[in-house]
Amino acid sequence: MIRKCHWSQGHNFRTQMLLRAINMSGKIHMVPALINDDYVIRFAICAQNAVDDDVIFAWNVIAEMATDVLAMCDTNKETETLKEFHRIESLEVSIAVKLTHNYTKLYALLCPAL
Repeated sequence: MIRKCHWSQGHNFRTQMLLRAINMSGKIHMVPALINDDYVIRFAICAQNAVDDDVIFAWNVIAEMATDVLAMCDTNKETETLKEFHRIESLEVSIAVKLTHNYTKLYALLCPAL
């Protein structure tokens, strides 16, 4: 089942903020996708032993984070949040570059013949 929720405006930014809030909560993990210039959040149940309560728990996390994001948007803090969003994103990119560099060095040490 595919369910698409619409924000009134700034939908891609708000959806990115929602995804960030969900993943930073540490309660569930979701991934983004881009469909026809719309940033969407993918929800996949991968555990073979998942039960209805797991889906309800995930939905409650999503609803809680969406409420928080909407409350933040209603208080006109989007500009501040956007700055923080970009700061966190740049830190993540920096960490990813360092990890990639370290993995490349490790791979070269472990597999010198390749």
